[in-house]
Amino acid sequence: MLNIITGGFYSHAESEIIEEIALRCERWEHSFLIVPEQQTMVAESELADAAPSFAPLYCEATNFTRFANTVERTLGGLAGRSADSLHRALIIYRAITELRDKLHTVGKNGSITSGTVNKAIGAIRKTESFGLSPADMLSVAERMRATKENQRLADKLEDLALISTVYNDILEKKYKNAEDHTVKTANKLKSEGGKMLTGYHIFIKGFTSFTEPQYELISVLLSLCEVTVQFTVPRESKEAFEYTELRS
Repeated sequence: MLNIITGGFYSHAESEIIEEIALRCERWEHSFLIVPEQQTMVAESELADAAPSFAPLYCEATNFTRFANTVERTLGGLAGRSADSLHRALIIYRAITELRDKLHTVGKNGSITSGTVNKAIGAIRKTESFGLSPADMLSVAERMRATKENQRLADKLEDLALISTVYNDILEKKYKNAEDHTVKTANKLKSEGGKMLTGYHIFIKGFTSFTEPQYELISVLLSLCEVTVQFTVPRESKEAFEYTELRS
């Protein structure tokens, strides 16, 4: 079952969720509160203030990454190190260096700068958030070339697809990718998560949009337990909100 609550930052909608989790703790009912990573400590503090002292036995404030780690510890099969920003930058640098002779636009104007690496990382993260694979990007590039439509964009898409392929291969061998980890968590829960989440209520708050992997995980959660999502959108102007990424 899905419950949707709307409200702006620090609105009554946010306090409603904290109050509901506190009540569930008093009834000895289990809950997860999933928030954006930068809000995790604030959510932990809010729960500590509102819930009874034994609340940690029945609820946990977390984020999508930590929730995936909780599933990993409980169900197993998802182990691996996470790559930090430095490791990701080094992998991108290596990928561009190895592919330099095959690329159309990236790294062609001399040395590979930090700006080049950062732009590539940003582009790859954006494609991951939309669920686009290297094969998807190559397919679009090929169609654009066939119709002679925006050849420069086709070149960029092909470059990004090649870099993403090498980047993902290295990342998969040595590290766990946050977006890919979310998809693997969804698959693990789909096959084995019934008992883990029996009787749980998942609360999700503080988001204005979700990535494709997060949508996939939420879809699986809906099949296993009750889910309440609080969107950070003013109730009074739902028809005019800016966040076009939101889906019903």
